[in-house]
Amino acid sequence: MKYINPYDIAEFFGGLSLANFKKFKKRVLNELELEDNEIVINNQKFSKNDIYEILEEIDKNKDLLNNYFALYMKKDINYFLYGENQNIETILAKINFLDENLKNFITPFLKDRLKEIYKNAFKNKNLTLLKFTPPISKIYLDEIYEPIYKSLKNIQNELQSKKNQRINLSNIQEIIGNIDIINQLPDYFDKRRNDIALTIRGLSVDMWNDYEDADLAIELINLALKFKLNSKNRDMFENDKKQLEKMKEKEKGNKLLKEIENILNSYGNFDVKLQKIKNYLLNNFINDEILNNTFRIVFNYIKNNQVNLLLLDNLNVVEKFLIFLKNNSNDYQFKEIVNSNLNDIRNIRNKIQAAKTKESFSSILSIGFWICVVLGFATPVFWGIAFVIMIIMGIMD
Repeated sequence: MKYINPYDIAEFFGGLSLANFKKFKKRVLNELELEDNEIVINNQKFSKNDIYEILEEIDKNKDLLNNYFALYMKKDINYFLYGENQNIETILAKINFLDENLKNFITPFLKDRLKEIYKNAFKNKNLTLLKFTPPISKIYLDEIYEPIYKSLKNIQNELQSKKNQRINLSNIQEIIGNIDIINQLPDYFDKRRNDIALTIRGLSVDMWNDYEDADLAIELINLALKFKLNSKNRDMFENDKKQLEKMKEKEKGNKLLKEIENILNSYGNFDVKLQKIKNYLLNNFINDEILNNTFRIVFNYIKNNQVNLLLLDNLNVVEKFLIFLKNNSNDYQFKEIVNSNLNDIRNIRNKIQAAKTKESFSSILSIGFWICVVLGFATPVFWGIAFVIMIIMGIMD
């Protein structure tokens, strides 16, 4: 519906008032017969028929002249209704403070202008204007916001088209565009915002279920969390993120444990293998579950491969490895298990060392015995010493 203020027409065809409207109308119609096909008012072209229609409308309801006069006196609003685009935010703020009667009067002219204005504001990322609620009855919001709503729906449809296929984050970000702009839109767009975020969540689920790509799944959830969401969806997304992080940690842990098994089953000395495992753990990912499973894998290897723990070198290597596991763990129960094994290792080592000491002393006594026997042929007193040594050796046995 075109906006033409009869008081602007009057600037071309003489004065206008409620009292002389009939004469004014007749005069204008007569003058138009002499004009070209178009007339320019406030830089806008109007046909003779446009002028005729507004005059006929007022002739049927002359109270409309009061509203047109009020707008004529508010020059910036009057020009805005014709199509002027300067200081849009300021003009909309002024319109917002008009009395309801006048605001309702201009609504049919205003809604088409606002539809185009908000469409361009979204396209040009005009945050200031997008945050401004249109100064118009809510019943017209669907019409005003239709272009923006359609743009957001197109984003959602394009995201849905990526379902069940391998995607990358940059492509999804390119489809969405500027999330800050979408978040600045009024509450009217809350459902559309949440729908887009839910579609992104669906892609995140696909990336985990179909490809077990925890990193991309988490990145997509983080992207969805950037939207202005209702509390229900935000809580759901936060929980999704926690679950994905746990699955990612488990996936990474499984790969790490598999590598530990590969190191143990590779060619090389046992002490070298344990050192490689220590270095691998330090350079990657350590948590209590990993340390516990590493402990289990290493001792299964020792059992299945019959690693001789009666050798002091092997005992020392295992002891150092257990100390490493204990020092890097925060699990009290696990530390208790490791301490118990450390005590067993130390007890075994003490027994081995005691046996070696006894064996060495027995060897010395045996050598001394035979020396004394030989020397006894020259000096009989050595036979007595040999006898004493023999008694001591019998007691040790």
